[in-house]
Amino acid sequence: MGATFKVSAMLSDTSVPPPFVPAPKKRDYLIPAILTTLLCCLPFGVVAIVCSVRANSAYDFGKFEEAEAHARAALRWVIAGVVGGFLGIAAYLFLVVSMAWVPTILECDGACEEEIQIECESWELPSETVM
Repeated sequence: MGATFKVSAMLSDTSVPPPFVPAPKKRDYLIPAILTTLLCCLPFGVVAIVCSVRANSAYDFGKFEEAEAHARAALRWVIAGVVGGFLGIAAYLFLVVSMAWVPTILECDGACEEEIQIECESWELPSETVM
């Protein structure tokens, strides 16, 4: 019985580390980053993908604060890409529509040409002085 007591005493003295329980995985925003790259703004989307992958890697290494920081950065780049994409599309549509109206605004029915010719004929060239 004495030997059993020693073995059980040895087992109770050994400290077993608690099992590793990872923190709940936060979003890394990889899918929105990919969609931003494909649909909205390529440069901002690529940066968002890089931040998202860094967040995923940091989580895998147990650096949860760093992973969260990278995920927030990825989200900011996704938002910037979506806003930039919509602003770019709006600017493009504005230019296309305004260019479609320019010829109709500048059209004249012949009266403009006569006025321009009259103005040109009334101009006098300065006389050349010989020194």
